[in-house]
Amino acid sequence: MIFRVMAMLALNSVFFLVVLIVMTNSMLDKQYVALEEEKVATIMHQAKPTIAMHMMFGFFDALEEECKALYLNEGIVQVELFLGKERLDFCSQPLRNNLLDTFTRSDALVDAASGTVIGSLKLYYSKEHYEVLRGEFYEMVWLFVIFYALFIFLLFKLLSNALKPLLLLKNAMESFTPQHSHYIEHEGSSQSEVGLIAKAANSMIRSIELYSNDLMNLNKTIQERESHLQEAQRMAHVGSWEIDLDHDHFTMSSEMYRILGLKPSADFDFSHFVALVVAENRKEFENIIAYSTLHGSTFDVVHGMYKSNGETVYVHTKGKTRKKEHKGARLSAVSLDITQQTKAQEMIEHLAYYDPLTGLPNRTLLNDKLKSAIEVAMREEFMVGVLFIDLDRFKLINDTLGHEVGDALLVEVSKTILSMIAPTDTLARIGGDEYVVILSKIDNEFDAVTMARKLIEKMQHKWSIHDHELIITSSIGIALYPQHTNSTDALVKYADIAMYRAKEHGRNNWQLFEPSMSVDVQEQFALEQDLREAIKAGDQLKVYFQPKVSLFTGKIVGAEALVRWVHPQQGIVYPDQFIPLAENTGLILEIGESVLRQSMEYIRHLEEHFSDPIQIAVNLSGRQFQHQNLVSMVRDLLHEYGIKPHLLELEITETISMQDISKTLATLNELKILGVGLAIDDFGTGYSSLAYLKQFPVDTIKIDKSFVYEMIEDSEDRSIVEAIILMAKAMDLYTVAEGVETPEHVKILHYLQCDYAQGYHYSKAIPAEEFDAFLNQTNRSFT
Repeated sequence: MIFRVMAMLALNSVFFLVVLIVMTNSMLDKQYVALEEEKVATIMHQAKPTIAMHMMFGFFDALEEECKALYLNEGIVQVELFLGKERLDFCSQPLRNNLLDTFTRSDALVDAASGTVIGSLKLYYSKEHYEVLRGEFYEMVWLFVIFYALFIFLLFKLLSNALKPLLLLKNAMESFTPQHSHYIEHEGSSQSEVGLIAKAANSMIRSIELYSNDLMNLNKTIQERESHLQEAQRMAHVGSWEIDLDHDHFTMSSEMYRILGLKPSADFDFSHFVALVVAENRKEFENIIAYSTLHGSTFDVVHGMYKSNGETVYVHTKGKTRKKEHKGARLSAVSLDITQQTKAQEMIEHLAYYDPLTGLPNRTLLNDKLKSAIEVAMREEFMVGVLFIDLDRFKLINDTLGHEVGDALLVEVSKTILSMIAPTDTLARIGGDEYVVILSKIDNEFDAVTMARKLIEKMQHKWSIHDHELIITSSIGIALYPQHTNSTDALVKYADIAMYRAKEHGRNNWQLFEPSMSVDVQEQFALEQDLREAIKAGDQLKVYFQPKVSLFTGKIVGAEALVRWVHPQQGIVYPDQFIPLAENTGLILEIGESVLRQSMEYIRHLEEHFSDPIQIAVNLSGRQFQHQNLVSMVRDLLHEYGIKPHLLELEITETISMQDISKTLATLNELKILGVGLAIDDFGTGYSSLAYLKQFPVDTIKIDKSFVYEMIEDSEDRSIVEAIILMAKAMDLYTVAEGVETPEHVKILHYLQCDYAQGYHYSKAIPAEEFDAFLNQTNRSFT
């Protein structure tokens, strides 16, 4: 029975052994090939991105090094690299064996950015280990068959021991993850079938582990860079957004959501974004995006957007559509929040034309309106009347009842005058209690006189202002076009002269201008002759210097050159008395050159006698700035005096800068090339567009003293100063406040973060020799 059982067991064992051998052989073939192919696939996966990048940028030396690195992998006997269809021979090497005894794997090389196939990589992997394994396997089978009968128990034991590592390998493979990798331990020969499989599996685990670590590090780097980008966008108020036009997928950065006052949402798409563009900009925005999408072009647009709370923000959006080789495109854009700058610009533009207290046109807009009225009257043969109105003893109301009552009275007077003139007429406030009325279409002077009488009568009624009953009177001067002049400036001036004549006649009356009221022509002629003699003499026009002080350090950092006329008989004649005459006669060009020469000579003196010389600012008149030889003259003088260009600053007024934008920009650029500093003087008194101003290569904005002087008591003037400083900082420009006369001025300007100040608080303009002593006495500091 035992023998039968053993025989049956032996026969059954033989049968099962044969079946087992066949199945094991087939299984080992498949598993080994699969493992080898997986190993080659891993090698290929690791090498392809680097090779594709080097191939894309034409780094052939690096490609050759990559090929050499591939040969270091066990089993790799041949590498073939193709650029397109062209085989790169430097990757191949002489063969030691027939390529028919190898496995092969070929993969395409793809540009990661565009998805384009740029070549292919083919690896030949040796079957040598495979053949060795097969030989060992059959050798073991023959040994099992020969000793089967004698060592059946040992055979079973050996079979059991042989199967145990395979089970361990199976369990290890099933429990493997990239985050928790476990290496397979094999107690037997490393050259056995199981040993080779364990070795290959461990090699694969190491490769996957390294690849996984690289992916984790790359992901960490990407997350850090995204975090830095979001922080930079938040600090710069720049949001970004993108549309994947292939899949109609829209994404926005967290800062873009913040700008719009929204919470991030996966449901927010481009149609919602467009709906937030303000109505007046929406059609233009849609057309720009459509054009960019169609043509793959860049776009640059400023537009408003509604926030979630209904407020409007203004953004400056720049972007581009990037088209791929296949169908579809990706549109990327950034949007800079310019709300603060836009509001500041709107305020400045409004204040440039309108009086902040009454909302009436100011002097600038008055001149435009008067010019237009004269042009229409010239065509249609009408007369134009100008009424200059001044409230009598208005200062007494401010001094006794306070500015609040005075301001309220001015507002009510404005409303009353507006109600009395025609819609086609213009009322402007050009000073504290000074108004100008333009009667745009009158037939004769009687119409203007009649309106003046009505206004004088109306002004005398009782005004109820803040529980006060006030009675005021007014004085009115009248000038007519074309009876008196066809010049807008002269009309206002003549009406002003007539108004002062009305005051001389006891106030509360009107006066019509007469030529005898104006300054005597002979006096003007005599002054012109004296000025010509002064220029010729060369020693009467002196340059005085007023210090410019840093509001943060208290140190003197510069000075403004101001011309004074030392008249032999009249003494000091100030610029406002002779500069307009010089402008009209053309003498300003000679005076301007003289001031430049004296200023540069003093700069040279400072360089020679002071270790840290300060910058000197020189005003350029309108005619001087527009002269074709200005740049060459400055260049020649810099060469002649041999001074450092940055120690000279040239100032032009805001009004001059806007007269001819293209010419102004060209001249400023040429001066900037010379290395001199550039400044806009009297900023806020004229009209300048931020779009043009930001193109000018200027370094400094000087705030007009009319705003600085009144800002202590006038909140509107303080708001103007603050708006100018904010705008300047947004444009990376320095600010200088003129007319600083009190410690309170300094305190407010320092709080508003103005950079520099000049005015009587520090010093009046003084001669050069006194200024030297002043620098030494103060040790160049007011701290």
